[in-house]
Amino acid sequence: MPKLKKTSKNVNPLWEALKKFKNGEHTRIKYHYFLWKNKIFYSYRGEENYDISEEEFIKKFLDGSRVKYRNLERWSESEEYQKLLLLYKKQNLIKDLISVYDAILEKSLNGDNAAVKTLISLQQEIDRLYKEISDEKPKQEEEEQKDDGLIIE
Repeated sequence: MPKLKKTSKNVNPLWEALKKFKNGEHTRIKYHYFLWKNKIFYSYRGEENYDISEEEFIKKFLDGSRVKYRNLERWSESEEYQKLLLLYKKQNLIKDLISVYDAILEKSLNGDNAAVKTLISLQQEIDRLYKEISDEKPKQEEEEQKDDGLIIE
């Protein structure tokens, strides 16, 4: 299977948002905490295993410091954390919506009238979400390409 080039169309918004936490001593802890707390068992080359207990997490990532752990718990109530969580939930919502769509499609093909109505509603919701996602991409690109007034000679 060919590798995809990283373009704004195939970049996962959650991983893009998490990138800013990967560098730096304090922010890297937040990165690991978010993945561990939300049971995201992503492992690049088997480097990290987030399927561990709270005590193991504190020992492995926080040098056994309960103070650092309490700070991370406070951070999980912040707007920054909530935005990351929203991206994660949105990503899962889309996957779940597709699964529900497939199940209802099967029922509607077998003649279930209620399923047909539900299927039509789901199709409209999927179209709306697709349009919303498609509209987000150009806005992100526009923000990145704003003129900063710098003149290069």
